Amino acid sequence: MAALSSPGIGSGLDVNSLVTQLVNAAKTPQQNAIDTRRHTVGAELSAIGSLKSALSAFQDSLSSLADGSAFTQFLATASSTDHFSAIADATAAAGSYSVDVQQLATAEKASSGAFATNATLGTGQLTITVGTQSMTVAVSRGPR
Repeated sequence: MAALSSPGIGSGLDVNSLVTQLVNAAKTPQQNAIDTRRHTVGAELSAIGSLKSALSAFQDSLSSLADGSAFTQFLATASSTDHFSAIADATAAAGSYSVDVQQLATAEKASSGAFATNATLGTGQLTITVGTQSMTVAVSRGPR
């Protein structure tokens, strides 16, 4: 008849603990290698994602070159919009331009004395001169 025996009984050895330690000792280097590889692959995937995002942004920035819209944009800016503004359209010539404001316009108000009720008003010529340029406008009386 076969005898039943349990390893370590009577010897004082904790066989279960020894087996667990041996399994852990064999498993630990392999688990460390797997964990290291998993972190490496994760970092590579993250880098590939960043590269893909950067390439997509680069491709988007090149789209205006492909369709020609980058060459047809016009921009007009003024260093101070308090006294000057500018608008650019498709007829604008490329370049950098300067505007020198030498004097701001001032409000002007003119009035005349009283006229007789039967006087003819609003006819004649009005000449406007700015610098060396003049313009004459014919003024006629409109219907009452």
